[in-house]
Amino acid sequence: DEKTYVGWVRERVLVDVQGDDVLLQIFTRPILQSNANEEAPFLEFIQRVCSARELPRPGCGGFGIRNFLVLFLSIELSSAAQRGDAAASSLLREQLAESNPILADIADA
Repeated sequence: DEKTYVGWVRERVLVDVQGDDVLLQIFTRPILQSNANEEAPFLEFIQRVCSARELPRPGCGGFGIRNFLVLFLSIELSSAAQRGDAAASSLLREQLAESNPILADIADA
């Protein structure tokens, strides 16, 4: 339901719903980072909640392309902000809002 979805998003969990299948993703901050200006690895946690109405299948309905898009836009937005590129930041913010309006509203709050 919408209340559950908004609760997950407020906790920075990416949610992708496809039919009755749900894909939840969350990422850690960079780990093993010796310098703030250097790239560093992060951990990704995924939980798939598959529909009980269908036979089990690989991937439970897909990778979660909307989550991938939001992650990509978020990384690019962060990079543009660090460079001080206001035009790119504005464009990426618009694309992020279009791809996931609820997440964009929460981020702006």
